[in-house]
Parts: sequence; C-alpha cells; structure tokens
Amino acid sequence: MSVADLPDLPAYVASPTQVDLTDTLGAILIGTMIAQTLTGVSIYQTWYYHKNFSGDSWQMQMLVYGAAGLNFLHSALLPKCVYFWFVTHWGNLVGLDYVDWSYNVNLLLNGILATVVQFFFAWRVYTLGVRTIKWLGLCIAGIIVLISIFQLGWAVASTIMAFKLVRQSKFGSFTYGVWCWQAGAAAADVVITIALVYLLRQNKTAFKRTQGVIDKLVIITIETNMLTAILAFIVAVQFGTIRNGWPNGINFVCVRLYHISLMVNVNSRHDLMEQLAGSRSFQMTPSPAVKKYGMSKPGLVSNGDVQDSGYAMTGSRRKNDPIQVTVTTQHDRDGTAGHSPYGVDIDASELDESVKAKELDSEDDFEKYTVPRPTNRV
Repeated sequence: MSVADLPDLPAYVASPTQVDLTDTLGAILIGTMIAQTLTGVSIYQTWYYHKNFSGDSWQMQMLVYGAAGLNFLHSALLPKCVYFWFVTHWGNLVGLDYVDWSYNVNLLLNGILATVVQFFFAWRVYTLGVRTIKWLGLCIAGIIVLISIFQLGWAVASTIMAFKLVRQSKFGSFTYGVWCWQAGAAAADVVITIALVYLLRQNKTAFKRTQGVIDKLVIITIETNMLTAILAFIVAVQFGTIRNGWPNGINFVCVRLYHISLMVNVNSRHDLMEQLAGSRSFQMTPSPAVKKYGMSKPGLVSNGDVQDSGYAMTGSRRKNDPIQVTVTTQHDRDGTAGHSPYGVDIDASELDESVKAKELDSEDDFEKYTVPRPTNRV
C-alpha cells in the first residue's frame, strides 16, 4: 500500500487527555528565548569593553571578564535544561515534574552573578559616598554587601535543595528559602538604586554639561538596577503563590539583565568622559589669545583629541593652576612660513622665545608672553 492509498485523516487529532502547558513549558520557553536573545547584547557589551577599556586595572578586567564567563556559562546550560523537558521527557507528564542538573547549576550561577554585580555597585556607592560624607558611603556599602551575601547564601541553599528534592512538586517545603533569596536580591538592588541616585544628586554642579553627565548616570542607574529589583520581587511573589513555570522563565531573563546592568554602567564611561571633556573646554574660560589661536591646556579638546586632565567632576579649574603652553611650528620646504596645527597661519619668528614650553602662572599671563600675528592663508 502506498501513501496515496491511506485514508484521509484530520489535520489535528485531539489527545484523549488535554493538558495546558502554557504556564509551565510555555513560560520556560518564552523566558529562554528572551534570555538567549539578550545573550547577544551581553556579548556585544563585553566586546565593546575589550575594545575601549583595555587599559583598565587588572582588578576591573577580572571583574568584567569573570562576570562575562558566568553569564556565558548560564547561557550555555539553558539549552540543556530546556532539552530535558522538551525532548527527553516530551509527552511524559510525570517527567515534567523532574529537574535536570543543568537547571540546578543555573540557580547557583544566578546567585553568584547577582552577588558579583551588587558588590561592584557597593564599591561604587562607597567611592561616591566618601566624597560627600565619609561614614555614609561606608555604611551604605556595608549594608549592600550584607544583603548580597544573604541572598547568595539562600541561592546556595536553594541549589542544594534542588539536587536533594529532585522533583519540583516537593519544592513547596522550601518555598521560604527561595523567597528569602529573591527578596534579598530585590532589596539589595533597591538600596543600590536609592543610594546611587541620592549620592549623585549630592554632586550637583552649576555647569550644564557636567550636570548633564550626572543626570545621565542617574537615568542609567534607575533603568538598570530597578528593573532587576522588580523582576526579582515578581519571582519571589510568584514562587510563593502560583508556583508554575513563570518564576523560572523570569529568573532566566533576570540573570542576563544583571550582567547587562554591569556592562552598561562600565561602558557608559566612554561617552560620559567625552561629554565631560567637552564641558571642560568651555568652562575653563581661556584668554582671548587662547580661544583665537586654538592653543589649549593639556586636558582640553584640541583637534578632536581628548586627554584626561585629572580635574574633579565639576569641570572647574583651580585658581592658581599653571597653564602649560607648548608652541608647535611646522615649516614649509623653503623654511619661511610656519603653520599652526590648529588651522591658523602664524609666523613663528614673531613669537617671543620665552613662551615656548613655558609654565605660566595664570591665563592672563598668556598674552604677556605672546604676540602672535596671524597671516591669512591663500
């Protein structure tokens, strides 16, 4: 008998037993798809850091690459976890109640990565706090560290119990442990957000561009840390009440968001430094000669070059800071004319020799030592 001789069958044959898997496997599938999509964002952020911040201290690089390794390992184990439910135990309703070892390991990776990220923000709170009120930064950072260790402890306990209980239906006896874990993670993120916003607001400045940098930092802090706090709180509530597949799906996404929040805050330095450097060039108010001929103090913007001047975040210059002036002369082949690298022709012979590589005590002294006479370029 050929296939053509077979009787016509309906396109869909209902199973004798209808089981709705929307809130179980459906939730896990959706969470996995979103988490794996965000993995691409995490990889790009890590590559961006490697490209632009290779000069960071070894401690910072170890933090970034270590967090990236944990995030990638979690991402690699997710397909194994999903394969266990969708393929190995497909159609076996009893098998859906069991968990694979990869799922248990991912619980631990979640807790560790959250702790690493929260420790980073605790350090940031400390460094900002000591500039405002010394004891304040230390106290808040200490609270964040303690809460983070608390949630890590319950994450480890949840992992151990997952290996011990084997079946998800038995997790009801350990609901309090998962709730403490997720509530602790949410509490740490909330404290981090409030502390950073408060401390950044304490560094208000009258300069618009510098204030713009601070405002941008506040927005980044709220967008990244509050999102993980909200998701962790949702997981805690759902696991203690509904207990279906949604807490697992949301938890998969939460891990990825922790890593992205770290990388966004680290990588945002690139744009913020450029914005701040631009503000310094306007706020230091050079003399008319400096503005006319483009000669700048190290640390200002010149021909697109941005150097670190070491000034405070306010962008203001100390009153008695000396100005380093260096005159660079480029001669034509006949040796008669000099061209300024700033696009203005200057006859080098008309510059007083004492100004070359001379430390000036103030900006007003600049014109005392220089008598530039620009010539029009044909």
